[in-house]
Amino acid sequence: MSVEDQSQASSEGKDQVVNGGSQDNSQDVVHRKAYEEVTKDMLKYKSERKELQARLNEIETQMKAAEEQKLKDNEKWQQLAEQKEKELEHLKQQTLAEKNRYLDSVKRNALKNELGGKINEAYLVHADINSIEFNEDGTLNPESVAAVANKFREDHSTLIPSNANNSITNQAPSNEAPAPKSLEQMSTAEKIALLNNRK
Repeated sequence: MSVEDQSQASSEGKDQVVNGGSQDNSQDVVHRKAYEEVTKDMLKYKSERKELQARLNEIETQMKAAEEQKLKDNEKWQQLAEQKEKELEHLKQQTLAEKNRYLDSVKRNALKNELGGKINEAYLVHADINSIEFNEDGTLNPESVAAVANKFREDHSTLIPSNANNSITNQAPSNEAPAPKSLEQMSTAEKIALLNNRK
């Protein structure tokens, strides 16, 4: 090879890269510019890939944080709903207890009146208050009140004051008419009604 050929070959060698050091130059030789461009592109794509991966990781982190916040908010709503449900249940129980106390009071008063009205309230614990029933319209069933009063009279007659013990429930009313009131005993409305009846 001549000196010119060698210098030409060396100048071409600067622009060529030999892969693997093999002797077959036709397949393994890559031009330096092409190699540098490919290397530059690879570095560029690697850099872009790293940036995209970083952005993807950031978005995933944000999505996880948003999902966690959503779950926390949902848990807060769930806790709030549970709290409101407990409060509602507590109010229902209070209302039911108040209703039962009221109904028990109504039953006790009806029984007390049936027994003559002068019996000590403390003695009514011996009566079967739960046997007193209400009608469908919400009024007391007078037969059940009378039955409980009669049973109480039989079982605990000593607890009933003597002046209230003389009237037994469910007796036929007497045929005697009540004695007329004197004018001093009448109210104004009764006096007016009496005058209207005599006209």
